[in-house]
Amino acid sequence: MQHGSGRRILTTTLAVALCAASAISADDAGPSTYFPLEVGRSWTYNLRITTGQQTRTIEYTTRVARVDEVAGLPCAVFEDHSGERLLQVNWYALDAGRGAIVQPQRQTRGVLGVLCAREGEQVGAPGRVLLSAAAVAALPERTSWEWASPDGASRGTVTLVGREKLRLRNHGELDCLVLLDEGTSSSGARTAKIERKVWLAAGVGCVQERTTISAGGATTESEATLVRHE
Repeated sequence: MQHGSGRRILTTTLAVALCAASAISADDAGPSTYFPLEVGRSWTYNLRITTGQQTRTIEYTTRVARVDEVAGLPCAVFEDHSGERLLQVNWYALDAGRGAIVQPQRQTRGVLGVLCAREGEQVGAPGRVLLSAAAVAALPERTSWEWASPDGASRGTVTLVGREKLRLRNHGELDCLVLLDEGTSSSGARTAKIERKVWLAAGVGCVQERTTISAGGATTESEATLVRHE
């Protein structure tokens, strides 16, 4: 996404449900259906980014490249490419104790950052918790999770707000789960406010995402829409 803040924000939620199929039990099948993660699967998006009066558009592809182990967790590894350029790598794992999806780490511009740390034998806060089988079953009730990076620089709340019909070109009308991620990210004296809304369709995954980033009086808006998936 931007080859900077906007791009980093978007791909954090592209893998909003679980990682390796081998790590999913029958009880955890609920969230996995909203983001199928077999190695080799790919999703291509049209991304429009607007800052002030300037708008630019790129097409990029996210694919499940392999399964890695991070801190003893089997994780699906997502690689984001625009043409031949590797933009970002994200790792996602299942916290089987809670049936929740967590993001252990991400790598941007060659810099590896840890988002989720182990506490004893269970993965939990700090970290980004995205979706759980219990939350899916609880619909239409609102369900939320707080998250924070280990250094405290980034924190927020992910809320499962319900279901919504979404009609997309080439895909027709889709029945989607909707997630709202609201948080802040600080770097030095600068703090950015981030609001991200994500639409997930069963059997497909993330079909649309809209993000607004506000910092220092400037606002960047982005919208990623699914073009095709394989």
